[in-house]
Amino acid sequence: GYDVGNIHNALTVPTPFWNSGFFLMGVATLALYVFAYLYHRFRDSDKEAPHAMLLSLVLASIATAVTFTVELDNGFDNYTTLPWLFEGLLVLYIGLRSGSKTTQVVGWIVAAIGLCAMGNAVGDIHGDHGLLVADAPAFWNLGMLLMLLSVVATYAFAYLYRSYKDTLPDWKKYAAALVIIANVLTISCVTWEIGYSYDLQTRALYRAATAEAAASNNYYGGAYPNPYEINRRPEAQQTVDYSKIRSIGSSKETAITLFWAFYSILLLVIGFAKRMRGIRLLGLGLFFITAMRVFLIVWQLGALSRIISSIAFGIIALAGSFLYAKYKHRLKEIIYD
Repeated sequence: GYDVGNIHNALTVPTPFWNSGFFLMGVATLALYVFAYLYHRFRDSDKEAPHAMLLSLVLASIATAVTFTVELDNGFDNYTTLPWLFEGLLVLYIGLRSGSKTTQVVGWIVAAIGLCAMGNAVGDIHGDHGLLVADAPAFWNLGMLLMLLSVVATYAFAYLYRSYKDTLPDWKKYAAALVIIANVLTISCVTWEIGYSYDLQTRALYRAATAEAAASNNYYGGAYPNPYEINRRPEAQQTVDYSKIRSIGSSKETAITLFWAFYSILLLVIGFAKRMRGIRLLGLGLFFITAMRVFLIVWQLGALSRIISSIAFGIIALAGSFLYAKYKHRLKEIIYD
């Protein structure tokens, strides 16, 4: 690790995956896999040294993720999510196959690290890059791809538990929790992209005001502003059209509210059709959160936003009540069970 740090901190930036640091980390990772093989190869019985072998496999998997993360950090830092998600799946597979709950927990932890890296990467991609760097388009950017891959990885976790249902009596609890997490990630994914699409419009207004102020030499000393502070400069804020900013903000809150409302009904439909209590409760919870959002946030916006949100939410509420009335016999079965 010390040698790799010196190599990657040198004045000459090494080529990713083509440097002595990657070779050294690869050798160390391979050594851990060899450790696991040796413990498995020279055991006297099936019960001998399983913990040592599993520990070696887990450490080798984590070392693999760290190796690729370190290399991707050099010019491809937004992709560091992927190694942790893939290694989390691998460690979980090892834990399920061996029946080791400790290894399964490690798989969850590795995947959680990947999700945290995903959130950080999406924040960087959706961040305000100022006047010098173009923004990524909404719904068609690396952040959206990373979030979708995280959703797919979560469903893959649920599929692994389902695949080993014969050896896991409580597999449904784990699978249900993972499906709920996948839906929460889906909601977050689309919500972030909806908000980002409207944020792009707001940034365009600020940038236009900044460019106009710069052209008329309204900045102190005639200096061009730091592109990372375009939303903080008082000169730009004096020339921006705040009525348009408020209109964009109202449209953003309305769009997010409508998406949450429609998605809550979709979750209720799936929950009733597939008899999935967790999904049904998630949809009901999201529905009540959306109701609170309508009256606490959207209601403070413009009249048009209030009208659209209220009508749409009322229609969706009627649809939800219709679902509960239509499937009341299933509710009785669930209560009696």
